[in-house]
Amino acid sequence: FLVAYGRQSLSELILDNLEQLVFCHTDSMILTEPFRGDNKTVLGNDLGQLKYEGEGNCFIISNCKYKFKNI
Repeated sequence: FLVAYGRQSLSELILDNLEQLVFCHTDSMILTEPFRGDNKTVLGNDLGQLKYEGEGNCFIISNCKYKFKNI
């Protein structure tokens, strides 16, 4: 049940950022512009928060495989 709730929450965030979306997976998304979240969305490293992993040039290699080259 908790996994389904997490996926639903992530899918809502993905829909809010759909125009900037390049790639999404079960628990992540890659965007072309900074993330736009609602007032309830918290970035951080704790359970239930979104983790910001950085920015740079993203190269999509194949399905489920990508590589970042930091700016």
